[in-house]
Amino acid sequence: MNGLIDTIKRATLMPRNDSMLHFSQHLNHNRHTVLYYHYGYPGIVSEAWMNTLPLLQGNAIHAEIHRIMDNVYGIDYYPEVSMFPEDEFFQYSWTGTADAFINDGDESWLIDYKTISGAGITFLQKPRLEHVMQVSCYYHFSGWEYKPDNVGILYLPVSADYKRRWHEPQLYTVEPMEYDTLVNHIRSVESDISIYQSTCLLPAWPDGEYKWKQNKRNKEYELHYKPHYSSMFCPWRYQEDDDPCGCSKQKPMLIGKVDYDMNVIDGEKETVLAYVEQIQETVE
Repeated sequence: MNGLIDTIKRATLMPRNDSMLHFSQHLNHNRHTVLYYHYGYPGIVSEAWMNTLPLLQGNAIHAEIHRIMDNVYGIDYYPEVSMFPEDEFFQYSWTGTADAFINDGDESWLIDYKTISGAGITFLQKPRLEHVMQVSCYYHFSGWEYKPDNVGILYLPVSADYKRRWHEPQLYTVEPMEYDTLVNHIRSVESDISIYQSTCLLPAWPDGEYKWKQNKRNKEYELHYKPHYSSMFCPWRYQEDDDPCGCSKQKPMLIGKVDYDMNVIDGEKETVLAYVEQIQETVE
């Protein structure tokens, strides 16, 4: 059984190349979406177990929650509800799978389950925007005659935080984004796909984050740039010279410094001064 571990990893990490655009994957990184649509995701590369386990956990947790809820008396539970919206605004084929629709007495719910690290839930103050956008698409494009009364995102921690504390799951009730807002956003994704088809021009990757750090020893503030978190999970990050995306090659950078009087002492003056007003908001 020497291949047992590799078999588990391969099945867990197998990319979904079905030529469809998915609300869960393709709304928040147009560069990745364009490359996926035209070429598909690259083949499986053996990952470390620490990178495989979260996916395996997520799949297992979803399946177990469905099993539990399907046996709860008095509610109607509809898991894994697939949708293939036929909308005159869409140029390409979109799809999605809502985790669950629930009818509980006089209330109806659309629920999406999200596993999250202990560290992640520690700093979670509201549902992540990409998750709100995802469930909003499920809400508007499900094709159901009657919309659910409530939309919720349930975050399920799968590890302890930095202080070895285990947090309880958090259920957020969210207000779905407006239909027109979603349609316009989807149009922008589709536009980038079409532009690449005719010009081979890729959209830019998502902007990273600029943050100030205080250096008390030198009595100065340092402006740092951190790439967007998605760069760590670029599907093409292992392709080295054949990487068509390149977002994973970004590195954190020290942009510049100011003294306590806000005088620029390092870095390009114009760039550093553009972020000076954010010092009190973002300083660490």
